[in-house]
Amino acid sequence: LRLNIKLAAEQFRLTRQLQTSEERLRLAFQASKAGLFDWNIGTGEVVYSITDQRRELSDVKDDFAVLEQRVHPDDLPGLRAAVEAHLTTRQPFRGIEMRALTPDGSGYRWLDLNAQGAWDESGKPRRLVGSVVDIDDLRQAQQRWVHAQKLEGIGQLAAGIAHEINTPTQYVSDNVGFLQRAFAKFRAVLDAQAAVVEQARLGRDASSELEAL
Repeated sequence: LRLNIKLAAEQFRLTRQLQTSEERLRLAFQASKAGLFDWNIGTGEVVYSITDQRRELSDVKDDFAVLEQRVHPDDLPGLRAAVEAHLTTRQPFRGIEMRALTPDGSGYRWLDLNAQGAWDESGKPRRLVGSVVDIDDLRQAQQRWVHAQKLEGIGQLAAGIAHEINTPTQYVSDNVGFLQRAFAKFRAVLDAQAAVVEQARLGRDASSELEAL
């Protein structure tokens, strides 16, 4: 009887610990924007946990081959290579970024994957468990920042080009203005000389023209 009571008490304690751990995991998961997945490599079944708009947690079962079809074709080879390398050579599976279709099929969103495999006694992979974080908003913000940086660079380049164009243009403009004023004065002198010559040719008194000259 004492042994049964002791075993029951121990089972109750372990159950409470398990419930506490599950609650801690559930709350931490709800507080984050991550999704969890558990892939049974033998059966191909994937169980993944998602949260709805009310932050309620639910499990969804699907087939790994079906989920692969939702991955963007350009990102699928890289994902397969990362999974293969992790399961065969146990290379770290960290921060794999890829695009996947939204549940309603309206478009692709960027996701960040982190995973850890589990192997049996013979070293054969049996499970792959990990998390998925939607980073689409972050990627878009990064792209906008990169675009802004490019625009800033183009603006600086344009300002530099404008400065390089403006400097010789201003030099030419100033010299042309000087020549215009100088030749206007020089033309007045020539006109005055022509007037004196004309009066002399006609045999007239050119004293006023000479004074003007």
